[in-house]
Amino acid sequence: MESSNRDILISKKLSKLLRHKAISEGIPIDDKGFVNLNDVLKYKDFKSLKVTFNDILRIVEENNKKRFKLIKIKNNNNNNDYNDDDDDYFISALQGHSISSINLTYQMKELNPMIDSDWPTFICHGTFIEKLPLIKSSGGLSKMNRNHIHFSNSIPSQFLKYIPNISNDNNNNNNNNNNNNLSEKIAISGIRSNANILIFLNIKKIRNNSNLKFFKSLNDVILTPGNDNGIITLDYIDFIIHKDHGIIDW
Repeated sequence: MESSNRDILISKKLSKLLRHKAISEGIPIDDKGFVNLNDVLKYKDFKSLKVTFNDILRIVEENNKKRFKLIKIKNNNNNNDYNDDDDDYFISALQGHSISSINLTYQMKELNPMIDSDWPTFICHGTFIEKLPLIKSSGGLSKMNRNHIHFSNSIPSQFLKYIPNISNDNNNNNNNNNNNNLSEKIAISGIRSNANILIFLNIKKIRNNSNLKFFKSLNDVILTPGNDNGIITLDYIDFIIHKDHGIIDW
């Protein structure tokens, strides 16, 4: 197996383990989603791939969506000078969990409705036009079996030519940071690369509804558990853009 294909396979299996399977596989996981790396390296699905610490380190560093966080925690069982051998390594996925005990991952921040600078210029959800009938019939965007609905404040390049002027009237955001320049926003995480529509939310309306909570993960994914039913209802959708046809009626 070529090295790049092997890394992709390891990354997918690692993501599935950390997001969904740790408990069912009998691997301890804390409320931030961290698992001891020794337990990960012993994971049965990694045996045939002969996964090593260096494999995991490379995948964490090179993952283009920055899905994982690897930390070192000092082992206090000895008084030696600090070195890697004295550490326990822990790894987590930063979002995408279905394990119910994991709600706030490492350095995840809640967006305060009263603080303009907390909020991006826009929030969009990437999906497929074939899913629109289900979204409409179910009453909105659902977290389904996951803990959060995923959004991005970045736009894939194939959508940029259709983006209207998202003004401060929409979100009441006075942040002039260059990161809000739409022409520079290329999606990193939070949107599937093959999504063919973007669903934009009305941020002003969201911020006026204190019952909806939004968070930002360390890798810049915008997350919400939705309402009590795990849904962002249709009335919070501002507009929808198709990658080939621009703004569409729905």
